Amino acid sequence: MSDNIENLFKIVGEEEPEFQRVKEAMEWLISPKAAGIGQKLLRDAYALRGKPLTIEVSKEAQTAYLDLNGEHTIRINPHNAEKTTILDNNGKSVQMSVERALAHEMKHSGQDGLQEATNNKTILEDKISNFYKPNFTPEQKSAISEDMARAMESPDYETARQHLAKYVDQFAVPKQKAVSRELFAHPEYIEYVKKFEMPAVEVENQIAVLRGEPARITYLSSYNIKPEDRRDMILDELSETMELNKKPHLSAVVQDAKGASRK
Repeated sequence: MSDNIENLFKIVGEEEPEFQRVKEAMEWLISPKAAGIGQKLLRDAYALRGKPLTIEVSKEAQTAYLDLNGEHTIRINPHNAEKTTILDNNGKSVQMSVERALAHEMKHSGQDGLQEATNNKTILEDKISNFYKPNFTPEQKSAISEDMARAMESPDYETARQHLAKYVDQFAVPKQKAVSRELFAHPEYIEYVKKFEMPAVEVENQIAVLRGEPARITYLSSYNIKPEDRRDMILDELSETMELNKKPHLSAVVQDAKGASRK
């Protein structure tokens, strides 16, 4: 293992000022201000995974740690991280910071057995999701299917996202609310939270104290995300899953069309 802590991670991404915000957060986390917590998290992760941690900055993704198929990556969306509000010990809503979000995911990067546990959690969530039966008319079902199809077929990112937003508003948001209620009460999910999420919350709270920020209470009941922000997070996640963010942006499509017309 390298003695130079900066060799234990790398930040990738081309989006400014998001990249700069994450860079500043990591600089704080490995500095003496973080009381060695950030450095320990990086060393624990390297000891387990045997390679440096990649921190991928994206304004169109969900913040999460990924170790599927050999990945060792934290994907972080600074906007969503700072939009998320949590409940402190007094029941007051407080905003997250990028530093806290990174510390939380850095803890996950050094947890053995996380991938298998996450897979099991996903299977459980899928089982619960399969019982979700919305009361839609045939016309509504047809409209929702058309929105998804149009999102996939749209030539540019902005138009695709507009169609996907209709699907999210009519189906994905109501479904998540219904599924979450059952998921959070399930014994298997509660056990997953105790083993993997609560240790990450503990680290996050240590960072919060050092930064003069309120600590959060628990993982299961501490999220208090505004409805419009939760909607945006679902939209971001689906955009990534459907690879809509790989579509060209509208400005590029228009520019290409202008260039072609001049030829």
